[in-house]
Amino acid sequence: MSAATIVVAWWYPNTALCAALGWTSLVFFCSTLSAPGRSLRRMYVAGILTYAGGFYWLYSTIREFGGFPFVAALPIFLLFVCGSAVQFLIWAFSFKSLPRWCEKWGLRCALSWLVAHHFWIKIFPWDFGHTQIAFTPFAQVAGVVGVTGVTCIMMWVTEAFCNRRAVSSLAKTLAVGSLLASCGYGVWIEDHLKAQTYPALSTVMIQGNVSMQRKHDMTFFTVNREQYLKTSALVSNKDSLIIWPESTITEFIPASIPHASQTSLLPF
Repeated sequence: MSAATIVVAWWYPNTALCAALGWTSLVFFCSTLSAPGRSLRRMYVAGILTYAGGFYWLYSTIREFGGFPFVAALPIFLLFVCGSAVQFLIWAFSFKSLPRWCEKWGLRCALSWLVAHHFWIKIFPWDFGHTQIAFTPFAQVAGVVGVTGVTCIMMWVTEAFCNRRAVSSLAKTLAVGSLLASCGYGVWIEDHLKAQTYPALSTVMIQGNVSMQRKHDMTFFTVNREQYLKTSALVSNKDSLIIWPESTITEFIPASIPHASQTSLLPF
């Protein structure tokens, strides 16, 4: 049930159902982590189901866009699923290894998730906090603590009540208080932003009609970018936001470049 609820949440993003299932999945995961016995095996299976159900589309991407035959695409997809699911093993192992004071404060779930989240490779970064997009008063706090902070608050509240006998009353109060404070901040920031006045901004989406083969052909990288630049010049003005597809710029851009004007690879 833990894997099924988070997978279904991903299928309906930015909905109340997604937000509700995000919390529900954490209830199931927290119960599984706290249960005695084979929690490692259960969590690994849950991880496999989570990645297989949530990233099922990756198989088609590997086969159709990657050009791999079935006999190669399926093993690659399974390798991705089984490898990514190791994150859940780390989550379960860390949960069992944390000191007792973490249980008293209801922080075992959140702290062990931070370990698994930041010490295992993620090709497609995701977090439980992403399910709360439709819960806008709560989601606004991501601007302060990030989506990881949203996830930790969710896990703190969930563990405080799933393991209520082990968690102290003070910890429960603080956990609920953090959720209420986050929602209060979200309501305030939404009202604050609505009261502001902003200049009109025209938004333009550019589609260069570049084929998949040409998009990945290195000999056309510069030609493709020039095509987008010329099309954008026809519609751009001072107060316009121009949106390109994610694969328009295919060259490697060092992370150390702080601004687009500091490299010739990026149009400015």
